[in-house]
Amino acid sequence: MNQICRNESTGSVKVIHGANDDTFNIAGVEIQSVRRNLADAFNLPTHAIPFVNGIRVSLDFHLVKGDTLEFVVPWGRKGATDDRDDYFLKSTDTLLKLNEVIYRLGRLEELVAEAIKQQAPSKEFYTVEEFGKLVDSSPYTVREHCRLGRLIATKATGGRGNTKEWRIPHTELVRYRNHGLLPLRKHGG
Repeated sequence: MNQICRNESTGSVKVIHGANDDTFNIAGVEIQSVRRNLADAFNLPTHAIPFVNGIRVSLDFHLVKGDTLEFVVPWGRKGATDDRDDYFLKSTDTLLKLNEVIYRLGRLEELVAEAIKQQAPSKEFYTVEEFGKLVDSSPYTVREHCRLGRLIATKATGGRGNTKEWRIPHTELVRYRNHGLLPLRKHGG
């Protein structure tokens, strides 16, 4: 992601996190450096999101004199209001707007890459142990789901002594993640 550096490299910036706030001479400094240096003093969690003057920014954003930097915990409401987009649209600071657009594009790239990664098969077939790790289930549970027909799987020779073991195709992993287990097959006549 490109860094946007505005020309003011000295001056005070107000930093806020929860009940902590103070003013520091950190204009020109990247947010990731501020986070690192204030982590203990401000009790900053690594998942806190930086906002500059009410707009979400990336960690490589450079601060300027007069900025207000606030770190917001994602599941809290403080600072992460629905007014952010409205503020973004009304702002006249083109550099802040450009940084927000770059941040959002970067986030979209991350989401698309993650979606592609989840859909692309890393393997054609999985053992019950491998499948279980991917879906957070025990091998026994996965084996039972295969036996009961709740997962689409085939038995193939492999492992110890040429015994037949369940093999689950990647397409079934994708189906399971999207739709869950298949219904139990009905027995009887």
